[in-house]
Parts: sequence; structure tokens; C-alpha cells
Amino acid sequence: MGGQIPGATGDPLPAPAITENTWASVREGHRLIYLGGDWVLDWVVARGDFRVWRVERNPAPGADPLPGPAVCQGNWASIRAGHELVYLGSDRLLDWEPASRRFRVWLINRAATGNADPIPGVPQTAGVWESVDRKHQLIPLGGDRVLDWKPTTGEYRVWRHDPAAVGAADPLPGPALNRGQWSSIRSDRRLVPLGNDRVLDWKPATGEFRVWRYERSAAGDPFPGDPEVVGQWVTVRTGHELLYVDGDRVLDWEPANGHFHLYRYDRNVTTLRRATVRLNLRVLVEPRVSLDIMVANARALYASYGIDLVVVSRTKIVVDGTPLGWLQNPFIGECKRSEGPTADQTELFNLRENIGDRELVVYFVRDTAPSQNGCAVHPPDRPGATITRSATEWTLAHEIGHVLGLDHIGFTDPNRLMNAGTASATNPPLDLSREEIDTILTSPWVQR
Repeated sequence: MGGQIPGATGDPLPAPAITENTWASVREGHRLIYLGGDWVLDWVVARGDFRVWRVERNPAPGADPLPGPAVCQGNWASIRAGHELVYLGSDRLLDWEPASRRFRVWLINRAATGNADPIPGVPQTAGVWESVDRKHQLIPLGGDRVLDWKPTTGEYRVWRHDPAAVGAADPLPGPALNRGQWSSIRSDRRLVPLGNDRVLDWKPATGEFRVWRYERSAAGDPFPGDPEVVGQWVTVRTGHELLYVDGDRVLDWEPANGHFHLYRYDRNVTTLRRATVRLNLRVLVEPRVSLDIMVANARALYASYGIDLVVVSRTKIVVDGTPLGWLQNPFIGECKRSEGPTADQTELFNLRENIGDRELVVYFVRDTAPSQNGCAVHPPDRPGATITRSATEWTLAHEIGHVLGLDHIGFTDPNRLMNAGTASATNPPLDLSREEIDTILTSPWVQR
């Protein structure tokens, strides 16, 4: 673990953005804070003005992910500059003043509309912390956990949030669940929670990023081991703010000009080397789609999940005008793994000279009978697939998935690699699920 795969970008916010545009009224001086559910708080720190917007997670291209009108809006007299707001979960909003260490926890009223205050009445709890001051940042980790981080030194503590705390009770009661000091997560970095126990560690000055898995049971470092993803963004740098709004969505916006992107967060992506698949290509008939494109797509897709697809050989086999010419149109029957290969497939897969026992061979032919883009049924000791001239740019990756044990998904999702058809792909690169990755890693044709 830990070695980055050459050529794997491993971008957890893959392009293109779901939507991109510019806000007219959300600019410098505003803070955006996700409040759980479908609420985002838009707070003007200097004046105390606030608006609550509903998140649209699947807007049309160019559409606003925070469309109006506001759910509620108004002005706070006592929550202004010098305060920090942190959503703790369980409908609790922490309001604390780093300079004085004073804190209040408010209960969010999700029925608020119009000019109503979303945190009405009196705070559920209020007090003064002894050790959490202006040198600290508080970052919610989800599931009643809050990270208390001191960027200048890298010191950290993880607290349990008690949503039942009232009166003068501490909402983050001790003792700390974890404490220690990081050497590489310091004041030049930002920590952004991404849900499902993932935390983005981002260096705005250079665009470098890492994604860590938060281990709730860890006795020491809550981000143990290697990061799941490492990389560098070209455009997401100083001047940008990143906000996770749940539902695998991350909002990237620039306060200086109001420009925003809404990205889909790919939580399966990784740049850690998990396994290698060795692939050989045998071309009887060139496909209509460039074979180079098919290979590049397959390599990039599997690499983003930590699987290094190595093309060991690529050979042109001339059978036209020979006794083996009929292999350009093999009979594949119903192409069911449970029924095994046909005699034609067995004969085709005999063209396997100088191939290692655990290496895949993909044969490119003119057509199959019945006609399909590809078929991954193969003899038990000769792993591989057959692909025809009508194949799409994702067919190679799809058929490799079948060889490695994957079935079609039981529903239609053109974003998934194992959708029944790849011609309708709408948001490449296509996706693999965590369960599919686990299946691939148990394949006898995968080398660890």
C-alpha cells in the first residue's frame, strides 16, 4: 500500500462539474455552512445577515444548486464577526467565540420559513471552554464526533458530541477519544469532511490533496495509515472554498467573484496500488472505435480504483483467407458463464501462445453469432473475452469486469460500468461500486 499508480489521477471530484455558473449575491464576506438534510446557511459575518437555502443536488447544467427563494432569512444581532458556526449533527448548531472561548449550542427549527429564525429561543447549552481557543478549529466528523485541531502545531483531539447536553453542560464532554500530533497536517492545509468517514486534506496554495479514512475505533491517530487518494488540482486552489453538502456532492465556490461548481464526489476512487491485472490483446479484426481509446479508458478507470491494468502484449493475428478465417465470426450461444464456452469460443481461446496462466486475453473479431458487442465466457483455465467491431469505447473495460467476476447491475444506471449497455454512458469515467471492487480483488486472475 502507498505506492501511487503511474498515470492515475485519482480525482475525487471528477470533471465535468454537474453545474457551473456565478452567483450575484453570494460573494466576499459570506460564509456557507451545511446544516444537514437539504439546508445550507448563507451567513454574512460582518452584519449578521442570514439566509437558508435548499440544496438542489441534481441541477441542470448552468442551474443554481442553491435556487431561490430562501427558506428563511433575517438578521442576528449577537452572531457576527468573531463567531464561528459549526453544524454538529442532530439539528444542533454550535456558535462559539474563539477569542473568549464562549460557546452556545442552538437547536435548529426546520419548520422555519419567511422571516423566522432557524435557531429560535434560547440556546440549549452555553458556557466557556478552558482549552479550546482561537488557535483551534472544530471540524464535524459525523456520527457525534468532532475533530479539535490546532493547525499551527498539528495537535489534535477527537471529542464526542452529546446532543442531549443542556444548561451549562459541555456539548463536547471529556475525556477526548483521541489525541496526538500530526507532522504533515498543519496550518497550510484545510480539512473538509466528506461524509462516510472520509476527510479531505487540501493545500490551497498548490492544489495538493489527500483523502483520509477516519477510523472511529482507532486508539491513536484517527487517520491511520496511508491516504486513500492523493493528487493535485490545477484549478481548485487559493481563493476557493469547498463545502460538502451530502449526497456525494461537493460545492466549490470563489467568494471573490461568486463563481461556483457543483461536483460529484467519487468516494470509491483511490490512487493506492491494490492489485494488477495483466492483459494481452489479440486482434483478428480492428474495432471501429480506436483500440487505443478503449485501452486508455480501461486503464484509467481501473487505475482510479487502485487496479493497475498492464497491457503485456498486442498482436495482430491474420486469419483471413486461412482455415481459421471462420474465427472472425465465432458462435457464442447465449453467452452465459453458467453454460460455459461453445466449441467456437474454445477454439478461439486456443490462440494463446506464450501467455501466462493468470493473464487475460481479449480477442477482437468481426462479429459474434448471435451478434453482441462482447462476451466474457471463456474456458476455465484460459481467462479472457471476445469483443466485436461494434464495440463502444467502454466495452473493453466492461468485459474485463465480467472476466474478473462482475455481473450486470440489476437496474439501469448509465454512469455504472456494469450497466447492461455502455453506449448510453452519460458521465464518464464510468463507476464501480465498493462491492464490485471487493469482488474483483478476490478474482483468481488478479495479482496482488
